[in-house]
Amino acid sequence: MKRAMLCTAFALAALLISACDSPPKPIPMGRCATEQECTPAEGTCLSPGQFAGCGICRRPLPSEICTSDAACAATGPTAICTNTPALCLCGGETVCTNGCAADSECSEGQRCAANHRCEPKACVSASDCPTDFRCDAGKCSRKPCATSRDCSGYCVNSACYASPGTCNLPRP
Repeated sequence: MKRAMLCTAFALAALLISACDSPPKPIPMGRCATEQECTPAEGTCLSPGQFAGCGICRRPLPSEICTSDAACAATGPTAICTNTPALCLCGGETVCTNGCAADSECSEGQRCAANHRCEPKACVSASDCPTDFRCDAGKCSRKPCATSRDCSGYCVNSACYASPGTCNLPRP
């Protein structure tokens, strides 16, 4: 009787230990998190919303290049002078592009500032920030993690996200 109870206790302990090592939610094929990295054939793990890259860059026309937001005013009410990775510019040039007009156009944990650029939301405590964010020096930032158990969703590239990352091969 004691032996059967002891075996049952060990089996239960083994089950609990193995459950601690498994992700809280299944991770679909082609997606990634700390517990399931991408295979070499799948490429690298991109965090949700992370830009995948351009491949071939482009050189802007001289008429597209700007040096300040004021130079973009004629383009539209939210136009800003910037160089973001998504523009795929080769040499670091800055060009006029539409900035944000509302918080909904910014990433989670950010707000649209008066200068039409997204910036971290201001906070006093973590409760002022979205789930899986913390208040760091008065600004919301993604909560760091070691495993998905540290998050309400998934731990991707050492930060918490609601969904797993995406495996992505480099652009040609």
